[in-house]
Amino acid sequence: MNKNELNAALERCFTEDANVEVYLGIKEKGFRKARFENDVQRKVASMYQTELDEKLLNNNEANLTAYSAYEGRTKDWAEFDLEMPEDLKFFDELMRLNEVEGFSFENDGLDNVESMVIVIGNADTRVGIYKRMASVNIFTKNKGLFVRKGDNGFVSSDINFLRIANGIDMMKINGSLLIANITTLEKFFNITDVVSRAATSEIGKIAELGIVSDTVKLTEIAGELRYARKLAKISETSPVIRKGISAAQIRHFAGSFQYPQFNTLRFDEEDRLCLTSKKSAQIFIKLLNDDYLSSELTESHYDSAVKEEVQ
Repeated sequence: MNKNELNAALERCFTEDANVEVYLGIKEKGFRKARFENDVQRKVASMYQTELDEKLLNNNEANLTAYSAYEGRTKDWAEFDLEMPEDLKFFDELMRLNEVEGFSFENDGLDNVESMVIVIGNADTRVGIYKRMASVNIFTKNKGLFVRKGDNGFVSSDINFLRIANGIDMMKINGSLLIANITTLEKFFNITDVVSRAATSEIGKIAELGIVSDTVKLTEIAGELRYARKLAKISETSPVIRKGISAAQIRHFAGSFQYPQFNTLRFDEEDRLCLTSKKSAQIFIKLLNDDYLSSELTESHYDSAVKEEVQ
């Protein structure tokens, strides 16, 4: 999905007659349907529509990138491109607008609210927006004394309330899961096994290419989620693999590119790169992603993960 396709899909969701439903994620219980007054639902929908316009659709510095290729640029959104973990499948259930148990202040409790999902759209297209609820946005009478404006000053209040703040973490639309906050995804959802399985499969494919002497160090760094993510679909995303660059070509490039850390690389008699350390494995991943670039104009050399191919 690109930004134009996303914009068109969101326009079909945010219409004047769009249906708006709000669900609250409760600790150890799953989601409950929250009965918001209609005008409150509309205000929530409008708030997130404005946020999407400002931070993504109308922001030229924000890009959509694959999750497996995400490089940590805070303004970018990532499209999840791996097997969907079980605990992220709640989007589909809620977006089908199936019957969901209603939220109860007595049985569920405002203190137990962990997240919120707002579903906006119609029978044709819906978007599900996920927001992790920080404890600072939940105000209950057991958290201190709250005061509000009275007739002649401040008076105490024992009313519990929920503050809905800006900050979309994820959203799902047209079957695509788009992530604005990678930390939320990787901290609160069980994606480690999914990413590790994909990375292990890709390491096996790399071994078959004959461009490294062994894959032990790759397997080691794949134990860290940030590296496992980069490996998870590398046979599809790597320009080096897609274009069939040989071990000899990689060795020649490493010998001619003026990058100090290349001096530590070692190759065997068959031109295969010897991954002798964690650092060499990291450099190898960047080599596969063609991150080391040269400018013909200035003859300068760059380490650049973010690039756009000119056709």
